[in-house]
Amino acid sequence: MKYIRKATWKEVFESWEKRESKNPDWIRCAKEKGFSSWQEWRGSTASRVNAENLEWGLYNFDNPRQEIPNILVGPFKSWQAKIPQLQQNETSFEGLLKDSDQYDSLTKNTKIISVLKEFKEVPELRIKLIGVIRKDGKIVCAEGHHTITAYSLAKMQNYVFLDKLNIKIFLAKIDTDIPIP
Repeated sequence: MKYIRKATWKEVFESWEKRESKNPDWIRCAKEKGFSSWQEWRGSTASRVNAENLEWGLYNFDNPRQEIPNILVGPFKSWQAKIPQLQQNETSFEGLLKDSDQYDSLTKNTKIISVLKEFKEVPELRIKLIGVIRKDGKIVCAEGHHTITAYSLAKMQNYVFLDKLNIKIFLAKIDTDIPIP
């Protein structure tokens, strides 16, 4: 992974907001969770790790085919529920997809199918994920689960367009485990 430059939490959050905040599915999800808006919901998530006070950087993947699928699934109930309890918070996206039930389910997920379609149709697409680096050096996904799952599936299926994608990641180091929201 190669460091590109320093980033502010404001920039990271605005990048996230630009991708999600107008999507009716995410707005509905926020309201179902009891929040008045996408911003309130995601702001609450970010406050759990004190994101505003972390030192953020933007990074490029040196070997995306290896690095991206090995990012750990983030600490979100809906994603962790897909993983056996003893492996929760330690499973990569590649590991998740090695489970045949999850593979079958996730290959039918409409959001993941949509991302795969976007990868194929717009290979110059610029994508910025968000993650944190744990004390043990492992990267945990904070935002981009569907994108990383789609990428990992595409790798498993030997899609040729992967090398054309422009995927970067905002990262910050954390001193604690991320609580499951």
